[in-house]
Amino acid sequence: SQVAEKNLMVETEEGFALGGIVLGLAMNSTYEYTDADGVIHEQEISVGEMRERGRQFANIIVGRLRNTEELRSVPIVVGIYRTAPSDEVVGGTYVLDGISREGNSVTDWTENNEYRIALPIIEASDQSDQYAYFDNFNNEIINFFPNLNGISGEALYIDGGLASLNVEIVSQFYKQTEITALTQHITDVSQRTLPEGVAIEIKVISDAGVEAYVGRPAGATQYQSHIFKK
Repeated sequence: SQVAEKNLMVETEEGFALGGIVLGLAMNSTYEYTDADGVIHEQEISVGEMRERGRQFANIIVGRLRNTEELRSVPIVVGIYRTAPSDEVVGGTYVLDGISREGNSVTDWTENNEYRIALPIIEASDQSDQYAYFDNFNNEIINFFPNLNGISGEALYIDGGLASLNVEIVSQFYKQTEITALTQHITDVSQRTLPEGVAIEIKVISDAGVEAYVGRPAGATQYQSHIFKK
């Protein structure tokens, strides 16, 4: 549905020269069609079909770029991105990437096994236990601060393992003392309940904007917090 390009420059004795090109291809995850009665239907595009189409489009685009003499030996990296359906609240994921070092086709394709999921899980399933860490986090926060307006999260899984977690906590608290107490509690609960080793970002938001932040980068053991003073 969209193509984005980024040129990478390298410094040489004569100045700067083009060192590579990165292309991003955003692919629709569904397509719509109208039947003979004028009814609009939506059908999901499988990841396998999307990868195959992505490979074809990538080769066409790279072939056209190679027609320019200055680009015939420039490395071109291509990433295929699956956009989320319009009714999903989580974002899309990368499903494929490859490189064309020279020539008119992309080689060395790598299939990415990623998916995003919105938390908490509303309907119980066989995989609900996999996300129990978020339920535990949610329950401990709500039990201590029952008047919060909501807690939601978006988790990114890569190759079956949790890679990152973004959480939004909607608060009606505005006083500095209340935000400080809430932020400290979030930090303590996160340390006890959320998985180790993954990147985590937690924002406390209100009608006035972001009130506080709690997080840690991947591989870190301790959380950092910040309260935004108004």
